[in-house]
Amino acid sequence: MERHLKGLFAYLKKGCMKNNKVVFISGNPFLSAYSGTLYLIQELLNRNINVRTFVIGHSHEKNNYKSLNINVVVLVNPFNALKLFRKVFSFIIKLRLLIVILMHKNVIISEGHWLKLAHIARTIFPKKKIIHFCQELWLTEDHSWSKQAIAFNKYSNVPNIVIDVNKERALFRKQRFSLKKVPYVLLNTVPKESFKYAEEENQLGLLAGCQLPKQLPILLYTGGVGLEKPFERIIDAVSQVSTNIFFLAFLNTSDETLIQLRSYAKERIKHIEYSFHGPVDREKLLSATHEADIGIIDYAFSNQKTTNQLYCAPTKFFEYMASGLAIVSSNNPTLASIIDEGFIGAYAADDSIKSLTDAIDKVSIDKTKLTEMKHNSRSNFLNKYCYEAACFKTIESIISEFNN
Repeated sequence: MERHLKGLFAYLKKGCMKNNKVVFISGNPFLSAYSGTLYLIQELLNRNINVRTFVIGHSHEKNNYKSLNINVVVLVNPFNALKLFRKVFSFIIKLRLLIVILMHKNVIISEGHWLKLAHIARTIFPKKKIIHFCQELWLTEDHSWSKQAIAFNKYSNVPNIVIDVNKERALFRKQRFSLKKVPYVLLNTVPKESFKYAEEENQLGLLAGCQLPKQLPILLYTGGVGLEKPFERIIDAVSQVSTNIFFLAFLNTSDETLIQLRSYAKERIKHIEYSFHGPVDREKLLSATHEADIGIIDYAFSNQKTTNQLYCAPTKFFEYMASGLAIVSSNNPTLASIIDEGFIGAYAADDSIKSLTDAIDKVSIDKTKLTEMKHNSRSNFLNKYCYEAACFKTIESIISEFNN
C-alpha cells in the first residue's frame, strides 16, 4: 500500500512539474454574477495562458458556458433532493478537484470553497502555486455560521498569491489575516468592449414598456434586492426628493417580490413618476442604460453590519460609469473615494435615508452640473476604471509569478 501511494505521488509530482497550464476552480457560477472570474479567464487566454476552468453548476447551464469559447467543465450534483446521495457525490466532486489541483502547477481558486483542498495539495507539494481570487470577504466575526468564513480564517495563509477587488479591502485583508504582502487588486469593473450602445433611440423605454420623459432626469436602478441592499430604502429616499425626476428600476427578483415593492412604492411615492420592472436581458439593458441620467447604488453599512458590506465592490457601479451615468451611492469608502476623485456624482453623508435623498437632490437639481458629472463618469471609466486600464498591468504581474 505504501509503495503504491509513493508511486502515485511521484506520478502526480512528475505531471505537476511538466504541466504549465493554469486550472481555475470557481467557487461560484460566473454567468449572472462574479463576472470578474470570466474577465480574468478571458484575459489570461488572450495572453496565451492555457486555462481550464471547473465550476459547480446545473446541467441547463452547460450550453451557456460553452458559448463563451473557454474551456469549462461544469460539475453537476444530480442528487440535490437526496441528502445522503448528495453528500456522497459532493465528496466525489471534491476528490476529482483535488486530483486536478495536484496535477497542475498553477492553480487559481475563487473564494473559500476550495481552500481546504489547496491546503492538502500544498501539504503534498509545498512548492505548488496557489492563487486565491477573493471576490468576497468572509470573516468569522461577521458570519460565524459560514463554512466560507471558517475556511478563510483557517487557511488564509495557504495561497502564495492573493487577489482582492479593491485596495481598501486588500489592505484590510492583509492586516486581518497577517498576509506576507498586500493582495493584488483586480477591480470588479468591466471591459470597454463589453459595452456596445444600441444604435436606435428609446431602447430603455422599450424595455420598460413606456415612453420615458425627455425633460426630466431619469434615476435608474438595476440589479438584485436583498438584505444587503433593500430596495425599500431607495423607495423611501426617492419619496422625499425635492427635484422632479423619473424613477426607473429593473429588478432581478421574483414576481411576488416585485408586486410587493410596487405596492410599497404606491403608498410612499406621491409626487413623482416611477416604473418598476422585473429582470430583462442583461446585454439589451446594458446597451440602453446610457439613456438614463443617474444610477443609484445603496450598500449602507446599517443594512448588513459586516466588513464585506463596508468594503463593497459592486460591478454595477462601474457599469453605470461605463454608461456615462452620474452616480448616487451610500458612503462606502471605495465608492465614495471614486465619486470624490472624479466629480461623478454624490454619496450619502451617513446611513440615514434622508442623506440618500440629499445625494439624489444634489446630483439632479442642477442640469449643467449633472451633464458635467455624466461626462466625467464616462471619461473616468475609459481612462482609469475600465478593465483594460485598471487590471491589465496587475494581470501581467500575476502571470510573471506563475513560474517564479
